Amino acid sequence: MNPFAIILLSAMGVVGAAGLSALPTDSEMAPTTASLDPWADIWLTSTSEALPEAPREPKAPSRGICPPVYDTALTIGFTPDEAALLDRIAWHESRCSTHVRGDLTRGVSYGILQIHGPSWCEPNRYWPDGYLQTKGVLETCEDLFDPAISVIAAGHIYREGGFEQWSTYELAVEE
Repeated sequence: MNPFAIILLSAMGVVGAAGLSALPTDSEMAPTTASLDPWADIWLTSTSEALPEAPREPKAPSRGICPPVYDTALTIGFTPDEAALLDRIAWHESRCSTHVRGDLTRGVSYGILQIHGPSWCEPNRYWPDGYLQTKGVLETCEDLFDPAISVIAAGHIYREGGFEQWSTYELAVEE
């Protein structure tokens, strides 16, 4: 069978013979403003002119990925850049979850910043009562589940040894 005939029969099956005869010619298809919806005239005239520029309002400052970390870090004296880095560390450590216990095989890490218990809040040979307890930040490691306490503890840890104390520091810096 002729391929043209196959196409024609297929088209007739889709739109029907009456539909093929009722199709407009190319000259009838050219749009004119007279044939358009009366509301379309408003659209056509308004789009031909330059649209006014939207007013530019100052962008709100970022509150970080983990707002409790970022906001608290700013209030206790971290710079905005340091607060942002600590915020990214919290994201990598806990995905902003405040009640996480991690590193279960190497001593427990606590809270949103995953502060390592044996190093910072448990008694050890350097700090018989625990480093953070000696600094008056907390009473037990469980207190690190409070994000504000965790950030205050992070401030002491940062002053003691920098952000490198967190294993995710390199990941946070790369962002």
